[in-house]
Amino acid sequence: MSTPGERQAPLDDRLGVIEHVAHRFGLTDLSNRVAAVGTQTSDSRLAVVVLGAFKAGKSSLLNSIIGDDVLPVRAIPSTCVPTVLQFGEHLSATVRSTSGAVSSVSPWALADFVTEGANPDNIKGIERVEVNAPGLAAFPNLVFVDTPGLSSVHETSAALSTRWLPRVAVAVVVVSAVQPLSAADRDLLQQVAVHTPHVLVVVSKIDLVAEPERADLCAYVRREAQAGAGYTGPVLAYSTAPPYGHLRARLRAQLARLQAHEREVAAALLAHRTERLVQDTRTYLALAIAAAEADAESATRLRTALAAERARLPATRTQAHRLVRPAAQQLQAVLVDQLQTELATLSAEVLCRLPDQARLWRGSCRRRVETDPLTTDWG
Repeated sequence: MSTPGERQAPLDDRLGVIEHVAHRFGLTDLSNRVAAVGTQTSDSRLAVVVLGAFKAGKSSLLNSIIGDDVLPVRAIPSTCVPTVLQFGEHLSATVRSTSGAVSSVSPWALADFVTEGANPDNIKGIERVEVNAPGLAAFPNLVFVDTPGLSSVHETSAALSTRWLPRVAVAVVVVSAVQPLSAADRDLLQQVAVHTPHVLVVVSKIDLVAEPERADLCAYVRREAQAGAGYTGPVLAYSTAPPYGHLRARLRAQLARLQAHEREVAAALLAHRTERLVQDTRTYLALAIAAAEADAESATRLRTALAAERARLPATRTQAHRLVRPAAQQLQAVLVDQLQTELATLSAEVLCRLPDQARLWRGSCRRRVETDPLTTDWG
């Protein structure tokens, strides 16, 4: 049996080739995914990233899991910065800025950093907020991430969520029962499938749907998710309202299974990410080769066309001569006619003026011309 180090070497070789291809062709997506695989091999914890449209109930769901209303919940799209939640013996919060600055803050003051109201378009330059929560004692190997809504009207916030996709180990896609599985939700399921095989769909706010319709609603979400995104995993109804503790227990049971089988989940994740990276790299290379071959084919066609034109050049020259010769002959005839007419006029004028000019000549014309033809004065 091979050792972990022996298995790691081929993986590093493959990732090195993929990283080279990504750098060579400027494929940022591949580079980010290679980096995510590298992060996974150095961090044994699983990132459970909660994703979904704005106001789907992501922050409320996480508050119910940690047992404290730490994450701000607003009537309007609120989350603008990712919040990372992990187990800690004492409730505390840390703010990490894009500048590299790190500061401790009150966990009850997160709204000052992660909401659009207090930090519109993330003007404060917050990279993420980290929260240590005792309520996550049952999940020491899981790191939960609350993300901004992917379909938020605030493009900066949505972009932050998209950048988290390569780091997703387990994706919890929250779908509102009020608007079950929109087109954006289906697109999201397709996107996360590239990065992880571990996906869980949660239908939140199920208490807003009449009880006889809840099973039909979940069945509808399951059918649409499979038809639109190929999703075949579980679909869990959820509500943070007090009477629905049994639904919250079902979700915790799913998370407990991830915690209990963390190594198997991580191994499947690594295999999935690596295989998808190899597949996508081959696709990119195939496209690059096709483009290069198309360029080479175009160059060959151009050279062939030029050679053909060069071969036709003598015949073209001969044909041009044939076309031009009659026109040249006709032009010559016209010029001869004009010259003869002008010559006749000039001769007549010379003969008319010659007698008068001859009486004025003195000496020998021949001798004077021979002596100094340039300075001879004929007057």
